[in-house]
Amino acid sequence: MAFVISPGSTQDPVLLVSATHNADKDFFESGRAENQSSSNLTAYRVGWLLFARNPNVPPVVGKGPIMNVPEGIKPGEQFDLLGQNVNPALFKDYKMIVFFIAEAKLADGTEWQANTSRIQSEYQKRVDAEDKNEIDQQ
Repeated sequence: MAFVISPGSTQDPVLLVSATHNADKDFFESGRAENQSSSNLTAYRVGWLLFARNPNVPPVVGKGPIMNVPEGIKPGEQFDLLGQNVNPALFKDYKMIVFFIAEAKLADGTEWQANTSRIQSEYQKRVDAEDKNEIDQQ
């Protein structure tokens, strides 16, 4: 399985900067993100999209728990992300997993959700290209 991070766009309040994967225990063992909004970040949620080996199976969206940050993460600050308990044994029929910041809450009251359709479309092209390359090599 391919492990990929989707950092997000410059318009998103939080960017996923890095992720550590453990193929035996947790597909998202830890990570780092950055608050690029103009307000303190008070909560976030990591999400993922799973792309199946079977092209007829649509991608599946998963989300970890909401992580509250009562003290807030200041604008421009990077912070550590905890593991998400994404059990590798459950995903043997998938070829790619894409991690992203799925939700964010800011101190100014803003509640934001990632555009999963945009992320799915972007990475579906990559999956389709890899499938085509596999077929061409046969």
